[in-house]
Amino acid sequence: MAERLDKAFRDLMRSGVMEWPQYTPEERAARKARGAKCGHVKRRLLNGEPLEGKTLDFALGILNPEDVIYKKLKEGQPLSEYELHLMVDVYLLHERLGPV
Repeated sequence: MAERLDKAFRDLMRSGVMEWPQYTPEERAARKARGAKCGHVKRRLLNGEPLEGKTLDFALGILNPEDVIYKKLKEGQPLSEYELHLMVDVYLLHERLGPV
């Protein structure tokens, strides 16, 4: 089944209906750096490590200052399982896949 989906996707891309996004070298570097930062935050959160320095600043920049997760990260408190899921699977993924 996956092979058929892959073939259908490749056929769709070749048809010209959809196109791969074209990034400049600067945009590609910015996307790579942002993805790496997201990876650092994710790794530390999943290991139960507190965020510090630039990693903390990056994570706080993603969140709303009035959010409970923002306050917990800033104070170094552990996140609940649900808050961890939101941060890792929603906020960080959205940040990583969003526009530069």
